[in-house]
Amino acid sequence: KSTLNKGIFTAGVVSAMVAAPYVADELNLTQDTAGEDGFSLADAISMKEAAAFVGGTGTAEDPYLVSTGDDLRAMANNLTAHYKMVNDINLNGVLWTPIGSSSSTSFKGFFDGGGYTISNLTVDETLGYGGLFGYVGGTASGAGAGFKDVKFKNASIKSTKSNAKAGVLFAYGVKTTTLENTHVTNSTV
Repeated sequence: KSTLNKGIFTAGVVSAMVAAPYVADELNLTQDTAGEDGFSLADAISMKEAAAFVGGTGTAEDPYLVSTGDDLRAMANNLTAHYKMVNDINLNGVLWTPIGSSSSTSFKGFFDGGGYTISNLTVDETLGYGGLFGYVGGTASGAGAGFKDVKFKNASIKSTKSNAKAGVLFAYGVKTTTLENTHVTNSTV
């Protein structure tokens, strides 16, 4: 297998993401179209997404596998992918920033909790959309979001903005959002 040890990208911010070697064959990377000795910006973003999860490619058939709080946070990097939790996640001591804050930056992917529990989710949101996810589903006529088999325990969701929206799983969802088998216990909103 060949490995990428270089870090030649079109933007300085992206080059910092490649501090450790990545195995090119496992990430299915291809050389950029310019034929330079490196990889394109799109390849670097794909490497960042793949490196953030313990497995999966983000498709419906092979969702990204979410096993830590960092994995949950990394879902904000790809708002249209498919995700599946593979164990319980404790967010004790983490002040959570909701994923998706408007119709243009909303979560439009699919999140399968796998029947596992997210515990101690704490949100103190001042922007108006408080929850694990803020705004989900895009527009009423656009792509929707989906959630199933998600459990929460000991969540605390606060939103101090006037006319704020808050919920444990998400604060605001449009008509195309689907929700199946979600449980919330011992939590406050």
